[in-house]
Parts: sequence; C-alpha cells; structure tokens
Amino acid sequence: PGENALLESLFMLRSELTILLKVYPVGSTWRIHFGSVIGVKFLDERDMPEYWHANVEVMPPGNRCAVSRILQGGWSEQLWNESSRGELFYGEVFEILVGGADYCAVVLAQAMPEISELPSSI
Repeated sequence: PGENALLESLFMLRSELTILLKVYPVGSTWRIHFGSVIGVKFLDERDMPEYWHANVEVMPPGNRCAVSRILQGGWSEQLWNESSRGELFYGEVFEILVGGADYCAVVLAQAMPEISELPSSI
C-alpha cells in the first residue's frame, strides 16, 4: 500500500492472525489475514537485521506494498533446515514480513495471507 504504513493492530485467535495496516497520508486501511499460523514475531525494524538483505517477493507482484514473502535468509532458516521443516509440518511453510514505519511483524504460516483493502469510514 505504500511507504508510510503503520501496524495499527494485531489480533490472534487460536491459529488465525489478522493485522490491520494503516497507510498515511491517504488513510487507507489494509487487512492481512493469516490462517494456520505457526509463529509470529513483532519487533522494531532495527531488531530484525536478518531481513535487511533477505530475498523477498513483493505481494502483490509489481506493487509497492508493505507485505513481502521471504524466500531466503529469514526466521524460518534460523529455526529449521529444509529437511527438518518437512518432518515437522505437512506442506509448505510461508514466511511473510509485514513492514510498518515503526514496527514489523514476521509470520510463519501454512497458507498465504488474504490481503484486502477495507472500505474507508467517513
């Protein structure tokens, strides 16, 4: 959604996580919903040096967005090697970075997030 995004809220219920991301100055709000969450990290961007040079894929492709899929060099590589990950989980584990101007969230999930823009309120 843009460069001036703030993580407005994180809400987790069991294995589902919803993040609201507010983009300034336009005031749009994006909902990023994860199902089948394995883990969540919420830190200041300065405390996440492993992501400064990580191999990422911007979602959706071609857009300036605060949501990126980590392809290499992230948290999941610190936790498991490729073979042990396959033994622990059924299917693929996705690592998603949601970047804000002040804080960032890294989510490990077994499904890609659903990303939608919420209608603006008057």
